[in-house]
Amino acid sequence: MSHRRLIALGLNLYLKRFAAEHSAETWKQIVDEPEDWWYAFLGFLDDPDVSFCFNLTSVAVARGVLRAASGVGDASMTDRELLQIKLFPATWPRLEWWENGRRVANPFEAD
Repeated sequence: MSHRRLIALGLNLYLKRFAAEHSAETWKQIVDEPEDWWYAFLGFLDDPDVSFCFNLTSVAVARGVLRAASGVGDASMTDRELLQIKLFPATWPRLEWWENGRRVANPFEAD
């Protein structure tokens, strides 16, 4: 991908290392407070000069999307990011999906 900015997404447990491996930024380098990330993320989804690499390691995609869509319970930021990406397929060409160090298919294209 040859966009101006590359942002790494995924669980915080793996995020710093994953971002370094892909020369990408994390939310922690972009905003000071976690609660500010959501609005920044929505703006980046709309920006054609921003691409994303999403680490699916240990992520239960379907369950996460359901948690975020229900609006009830303990949806994580990763769950909410996945839901937004699923709802806006126009963003898919700007995403790379990774799991356990290997590139994988978009989990939403089979839906």
